[in-house]
Order: sequence, then structure tokens, then C-alpha cells
Amino acid sequence: MNKKITIFLLMLTILPTTLITTANALTFNELNTAEIKGDNYTLEFEITNPTNKTQTLQANIASPTKTKLEYNKTIKPNQIQTIKIQFQDTKKLIGEKYSSEIQIKIGNKTYKKNITLLFQEKKPNQIQLNLAGLATITPIAIELSINLFLTLIAAILLISFLARFIKRVKK
Repeated sequence: MNKKITIFLLMLTILPTTLITTANALTFNELNTAEIKGDNYTLEFEITNPTNKTQTLQANIASPTKTKLEYNKTIKPNQIQTIKIQFQDTKKLIGEKYSSEIQIKIGNKTYKKNITLLFQEKKPNQIQLNLAGLATITPIAIELSINLFLTLIAAILLISFLARFIKRVKK
């Protein structure tokens, strides 16, 4: 009976702590939002050719600032290709929010994606992850993750101590 209670208490402690740790490790914006941080920020995303033949590829974005698109003009069957959009001269737009649309044309088929562009100042102490411009890890999130991990270890040690203490008291 003691082993079942110990395992239950351990799982009760580990599961929420693990969920909290993973939820706070990355800060994701709402879906369809890209944070443009600093001048010459590059947003990358991948597309796939769903057909069985090589197709021509065209990409375009409606933006309030100059953009530079980098991609191959053709895409092979079932190939994944990265499209890079570099936003230039964004200093005058810091603090602004714009609705935009990305258009991708593969062969004769056009795909449209509505996206919100948030222009923000790049902070020097911020670590950038390039997950399609949707995720950032900040030093505060890293510190919080470490603290939660240490809390998890402390909880495991406390449960272990209590289990041994209860076992000794029953003898």
C-alpha cells in the first residue's frame, strides 16, 4: 500500500510541474502572428509541393515596409522548401501592428495566409529562436524553467523522505 501511495504522490507532483515547466520554456504568440524584432528581421517558413511534378513557385507579402523574399523559383514534387522574408527599414514601425497576407503560388494554385505583423524593438538581452518568427526564449523564461526544475527535484526528495519516514514509523 505504501508503494502505491508513494507512486501516486510522486506522479501527482511530477506531472503538473512538468507541464508548467514545458509551458513556460517557450512563449508562443497567438496563431498567425509574427513579431518583427529589430531592423532587417528575417521571417522563415516552409512549404511543400503537394503535387507529383515540379512546379513554379511565387511568393508575395503585403507589408508596410520594404521586404526582400528569398526562395527557389521551382519546387520539386513533395519537396519542402524554405521561404525567407526579410523586413527592412522597420525602425519607424516599432510599436505598430499590421494585418498582412502571404500569397504562395505553386503552379496554378494560389494559397493565402493572413498574418498579423507586430513590429517591436529588438532587446539586446533577448535570445532569438527562429521558429517561423513565432517563438522567443527570454532570460526570465530560462530562469523560471530552472527554478521549476529545482522545485521538481525538491518535491521528489521530499516525497522520498516522507515515504521513508512513514515506513520507519510503522515499524
